[in-house]
Amino acid sequence: MARTRYQRGEIVVRHYKAHDSYMGRWKEDIRLPNGQVIRRKHSKVFGIVGRITAKQARRQLEGILARVNDPGYQPETTATTFQALAQEWGDQAFPEMKDSTVVNMQGHLKNHLLPFFGERQVKEITTRDIDTFLSKLTVGRKTKKNVFCTLKLILKQGRAWGNVRENIWESAKKIGKSETEIRAYSDSEVEDILKQSTGAVKLFYWLDVETGMRAGELTGLRCCDVDLVKKRVRIRQAVWRGKIQAPKTSNAIREIPIPPQIVDALKSHIGDRTEGLVFTTKNDTPWNSDLVLKRHLHGKLKVVNGTLHMFRHTFATRQLQAGVPVSVVSKILGHASVSTTLNIYSHVLAEHMEEFERNRARILGT
Repeated sequence: MARTRYQRGEIVVRHYKAHDSYMGRWKEDIRLPNGQVIRRKHSKVFGIVGRITAKQARRQLEGILARVNDPGYQPETTATTFQALAQEWGDQAFPEMKDSTVVNMQGHLKNHLLPFFGERQVKEITTRDIDTFLSKLTVGRKTKKNVFCTLKLILKQGRAWGNVRENIWESAKKIGKSETEIRAYSDSEVEDILKQSTGAVKLFYWLDVETGMRAGELTGLRCCDVDLVKKRVRIRQAVWRGKIQAPKTSNAIREIPIPPQIVDALKSHIGDRTEGLVFTTKNDTPWNSDLVLKRHLHGKLKVVNGTLHMFRHTFATRQLQAGVPVSVVSKILGHASVSTTLNIYSHVLAEHMEEFERNRARILGT
């Protein structure tokens, strides 16, 4: 239904028993749950005659009409709770997402967003409510940013559907960068881990620390993705909870060079196999990286403060300390952008800057 543009509305005087009041009247489009748009009359009392003037009432009405007459105006939907909006959003968005992303976002909804916003009308949620929610969220900074990201996706879709009037998330307080220091293994720690490990699990750790691959990428590495002649491995898939899936991002599809020593170890481990995964169980199923961490790294080797992801951090730290350009390290790691690498390893780059200043001072004799 075409709507009347640039309404002026009207101010009328309503007569009540106790007093007369100025009331504003205008028309506004409403989107029904089935998607149909209808026009409804709206009215609002602005004040008592004598306490405000007709001009003051008119100015209040003009504030409402400014939104309705805006070229970017979107019809509001009938009363919708955040829970209903989140459900409708999830039904459409989740089938297009990776399983791991869906599980994380469902956790954000169940544990944080629905308990706070669930029964509230979406159109009544304000920027202040979002700030209050974030201030009460007792999780790490990175998790808080991820929860906020899920909230923004839902509200943005609500804005497109007409449930949310304004971009209320844009003015919310910035969470900022994580203050958690990225920890990598020292050279002696890597040497001890490899010395105490044997067989396939040793190759797993060694390949991880020499390529910076994610644990899921390692468990999803296929024999056909290993090029022993060119001394490279190709990342084309990953494993999450036993399921084969696409890599984390499009940038994660990449090739990584490997040193000759690992080429020999891979050749011995793979043998004549050209199909299947490089790391498999006796039943030819993918390795579970969580079990490798729990049973071997934590259990057998007693590296209680270590994680598999620290091998990736170790690789990146070593490359940056060796002077490899950030852009190259970022490409090998499969980051979405160089800025991601800069943000994660800013402490390593800061150390390089300090070393640069010391060397320049020596050269200049200052």
